[in-house]
Amino acid sequence: MEFISNLRPRRTMVTLECLQVNNGRDFAIEINNTECVQTLKELLAQQMEYTVHPDDLKLFLAKNDDDNWLQQNSGVVEALKRGVATNVVKKVEKPQMIGSYEIRALGVPTEGSRGNIHVLVVVPPKEWGDVRPSKQVFVMLQTSVVDLNDVGEGEVQSTAELSQLLQLYGDFLSSLFVRQEVKMVWGILCNNYIGSSPPNNAYVLVGSPGVGKSALLVLFCCYLATHHAYNIYLARTLKHAGRASSPHVLLCFRGKEVTAYPDCRPHHTEALWATFRTEHVHNLKFLIVVMATAKQTSKAANWTSSTHATCYQHRRSTD
Repeated sequence: MEFISNLRPRRTMVTLECLQVNNGRDFAIEINNTECVQTLKELLAQQMEYTVHPDDLKLFLAKNDDDNWLQQNSGVVEALKRGVATNVVKKVEKPQMIGSYEIRALGVPTEGSRGNIHVLVVVPPKEWGDVRPSKQVFVMLQTSVVDLNDVGEGEVQSTAELSQLLQLYGDFLSSLFVRQEVKMVWGILCNNYIGSSPPNNAYVLVGSPGVGKSALLVLFCCYLATHHAYNIYLARTLKHAGRASSPHVLLCFRGKEVTAYPDCRPHHTEALWATFRTEHVHNLKFLIVVMATAKQTSKAANWTSSTHATCYQHRRSTD
């Protein structure tokens, strides 16, 4: 029996330095070297700032062509953090680590080597909300947001900076074709909301799918916040596979400062709205914008009925 027990694999704790590709976050995971890769995935999923199933994680051994571990300060690692798909990066992302493999088979040193990366972690965006942080605060500069009053009719206006800012929050076009109708609606909105005493009214914007209602409203919110110091509660209900998504995208503007929530369930949305309303109820430059179905738009009107907040509502005519 003693001879048999000596043949059992020696259990040793190792520390794996992991790098999350495209996010740039690196963290250390302690694991027994006799555990399998699937256990590592489960530990990684617990450390994520995302909602993700362990099976959805893709793991790669972080070694270069010379079979050496990648270094934290190397150009390859910097490219991986930014998601730049160079030829070198593609070579690094070799066949995935199989879930049944034992950690000790990966050749990870039992004692940590300073500056090395052992595992590359990729979180594939299987569904909306899988790979986004729960909240982010950022500053939106005036230079990122165009005033359509300064753009000629029939011109194609670049909105690349705004598109980059909102890529995780419902997205935005990288360019906008400024039609006559867009100029007309923009002018009406400016006349109603830019002045010493903004109206305490609710409006509904209705139109055919694809005419640009969503883009116009998002751009107008960003414009009011950055150029006119508005406080805006913007709720976006997005569609996926032709159906409205359960999580909502929520943007709370406090002037140029934006707090963005990419995955708000209905009860979270209402709670955040109550907090935002209390914070700005006495502020004349306060606006609620709801981009949703007719039913959800009606519910939003009920939220604002007992406040002095200005309410701008939007629904999709196909809902």
